Amino acid sequence: AQTVTIDLSGFGTIDAAATVTPYVTTEAESADDPTGNSLVEGSAVVVDPVAKTATLTVPAQSITTFVIDGVSGVSADAEQVADGGTYQLVGVQSGLALSAGDETATSIEALASTGEDAAAQAWTFTAVGDPADRTYVVTTGDGEVLAATSAGT
Repeated sequence: AQTVTIDLSGFGTIDAAATVTPYVTTEAESADDPTGNSLVEGSAVVVDPVAKTATLTVPAQSITTFVIDGVSGVSADAEQVADGGTYQLVGVQSGLALSAGDETATSIEALASTGEDAAAQAWTFTAVGDPADRTYVVTTGDGEVLAATSAGT
């Protein structure tokens, strides 16, 4: 099991009754039935309105989606993504960066230590549509778009 603390400090409003509900995809019970798993709704956890966090424990070898209720808006103190800004995308837990590869490959790599590696880890955010939606197209320095296919690649 792993304890996860969700930081909600970037949100503008946290209701007194705000909760986080985990939905866990469980490990298949048998190698003979690899799709024999299920989506299980966990118990809702109340958000700590002072710390602006929720702490939950999730099982090993599972995929968990957290549904957050009673939290909205954007804190005035939250860091904003700037239209045209370039960022390095780093996993909080892993400390690894999203890195563009040759042609279509994207990978997770150690933080860049050379100029070439840094260029591969630079992602530019370009706003599209209604500014209130905060929707962006994310591209590499070469203009390749970060996207996913229906196959998850």
